Amino acid sequence: MKVVQLIGASGSGKTSCIFLLKRSLEAEATRWKVSFKFVYVNLKIHGESRVLLYRHMAETLAPELQSKGSSASELLSGLIKYLRTKKTFIVLAFDELDTWLESDKGDTSILYELTRLNEDTLGESPNVLGVLFAARSQSFLKKLDEAQSSTLGIRPILHKEKFSPCKTQTRRFLARKWRIVTSN
Repeated sequence: MKVVQLIGASGSGKTSCIFLLKRSLEAEATRWKVSFKFVYVNLKIHGESRVLLYRHMAETLAPELQSKGSSASELLSGLIKYLRTKKTFIVLAFDELDTWLESDKGDTSILYELTRLNEDTLGESPNVLGVLFAARSQSFLKKLDEAQSSTLGIRPILHKEKFSPCKTQTRRFLARKWRIVTSN
């Protein structure tokens, strides 16, 4: 599982880049005939709590999943079980990470859980190819403990200039990070 930080000023095109990556990965999955979904979450909108965040992810990924009355842990476990059962791969993209973490809603334990999904599956693939976090700056790192920050990817992709809508080299880099393969 790959973890990537996409850092850039407001209006630099981070969200546009995420959606270009989504289209690129979906096209590649179609070409390889692999069941794939790209789940985008704006944390300012859907990050009210762990339960609401994971419920939104479950409903986005598989509306048929029963999510009412489930705990956050049950929702996340149910998502992973669903992915394995359906042989579906996903990339998760979380936008507005810094703004969310700096608000009173931000819960750093979510970062820990999401970046360590492959550790909770006892050697089996969680079918999560990667997790992307978009933020305006890396100031949010100050709020994280060592265990949380260690899983966020060594080299963030920094956007210092505006780009329209996403530099080709950045799209290629991100697409290579999550190359979809049909064999293990």
